[in-house]
Parts: sequence; C-alpha cells; structure tokens
Amino acid sequence: MDDLLRASGSRVFGLAAPNICNEEVLMLLLTIINKVPTKPAVFIYGLCFDKFRNIDLRPSYKALLRSEPDLMKKWEFLANQYRDKYPKATEKMLSTLNNLREERKKANNSLEKDIRRHLSNLIPIIGARGDINAWFQVQLYLLRNEVFKIKPTSKRPQIPSRYQMNKEFLELFLAETKEQGVTPIIYIVPLNPQAQNPYIPEEYESFKIWAKSLCQEQHIAFDNLENVVPHEDWGEFLGGPDLKHFRGEGHRRTAEELVRRFRDYLVPN
Repeated sequence: MDDLLRASGSRVFGLAAPNICNEEVLMLLLTIINKVPTKPAVFIYGLCFDKFRNIDLRPSYKALLRSEPDLMKKWEFLANQYRDKYPKATEKMLSTLNNLREERKKANNSLEKDIRRHLSNLIPIIGARGDINAWFQVQLYLLRNEVFKIKPTSKRPQIPSRYQMNKEFLELFLAETKEQGVTPIIYIVPLNPQAQNPYIPEEYESFKIWAKSLCQEQHIAFDNLENVVPHEDWGEFLGGPDLKHFRGEGHRRTAEELVRRFRDYLVPN
C-alpha cells in the first residue's frame, strides 16, 4: 500500500499481531495517537470473525501500557467515559488496569523476582523460562488437538460473552477514532476459497451483516474483501489449505483492492 500511495502523497505503516482481539486494537489506536509523530489520518482495520473469540492484552502490550503513564490515564478515562454505553468492554479495561497495578505492587516488593534475576545470570535455563513455557503451551495445544481430533476445519461456535465484549470494543474503537479526528476504514478479511472454514454459517453471516450495518449507521467506510484473493495465492496449514494466511501475491492483491475501494479516503485532496 505504501508503494501504491506514496506518489499521491500518502505514507502507510502497518501494525501486526497474530490472533489480535479488539481490546488490543483499541490499545494500538491509543498508543499511536498518544504521540504526534505517529498519529495517523486513517486507521484501516480488517475484521476477522474468529478473532472475536479472543480477549485480553498479551504480556508485551501490558508491559507497554504499564510503562506509559499517559497511556494508562487515557485508558482509564475512556473506560469511565463509556462505562454506561459499553459496560462489558469498559469493565474489562478497568480490570486490566487493576491487574497491572497489582502486578506493579508485587514487582516492587518481590524478593522472588530479585532472586530469579540473579539466578538467571548463573543458570541459563531460569532466564529462558518464558521460552520454555511458550514451547510447553504449544505442545499442550497440539496434544489437545490430537486427543479430541480437532482440525483447522472443525466447527467452532462463538463464545457469546467474548463475542459481545469484542463487539463493544470495536464500537468503542470506532467512537474514539472519530473523536480523535482519525478516519476509520473497516473491511472483512479475505478467506481461502479452497479451505473449509471452521465458522458456523449462520453465525458468520450474522457477523457480516452486523459489521456492515454498524458501519452504515455510523457513516464509516466499509467493504467485504472476503473473495479478493484467488486460490493460487494461498498457503497451506497442517496439511491442508490455509484459511487466512496468503502468500506475497495475495498481500499485493489485497493492498491493490484496498486502495481501489477506499482511494477517496487514502489520498489527500
């Protein structure tokens, strides 16, 4: 996209995180608008249905939030400002803050932390415990899939409480972009036409209708790019067609399609 738009006076940068949830998207927005050099004119966000199952900030984002006092204040201000309108999302935001503050108290008075830090210099395996834990979690995930015969194509119903919370976070995100003078663009991400998706058809159709209606009601640019990447531009996953991850050419096609459909928002007048 940056290559396509540079000559027209626009520059593009990307923010990527695997399995992102809408609470994290809100935090990314607040992080980049919190400093003038990174405040964008436009924020493009691709909606992926199964990511509406995910909740909570990943540890590195929590560490960033904890390290930025102004960001924490903005987070708390937003949670209180939208408390009545988005109760599930704002309750989660305040819970995130409370947990961070408790962790800070423990860290400031943690003899165990000091001991681990000193021992990690002497015993490498202690310093690598984070990587070991990540490896162990992956093995548990693979074992679960093997025991319960779970495949990438296995149908996974939405979790109602998480789905509703993510919907509220998306609406809060859209409200804040407009409040900050940032133009939001929303699109449905491409899917592999050869892959059998794990979505319940009725749930997925309802999700797309809701997303489109939300954007229409709020006069937000929206489009469905579900079918823009042909089958030859996709990769494979666990021995079958990958549902969501395409090759380089697929990225180029998606960028071209985004520019074509949203050019009036992306090029300065």
